[in-house]
Amino acid sequence: MPLSEGWQVLGYANYRQCWRKIRSKHYRIGHEVVDRRSPHAADPEYWLDIEKCRARDSVIPAKRSA
Repeated sequence: MPLSEGWQVLGYANYRQCWRKIRSKHYRIGHEVVDRRSPHAADPEYWLDIEKCRARDSVIPAKRSA
């Protein structure tokens, strides 16, 4: 699901709140997030795996793998 829709499904107050989780590496690119930008695009186009994001959120921070 694209980030533009997925942030609401995950329960964030706004788009930027979810985007910050990606930038801070809470949601990892290649695991919970896929960057589907075209080869010539400068800006990322993030897609979320909702189930994996929820699983990542449910694990306490001390037990998360990097």
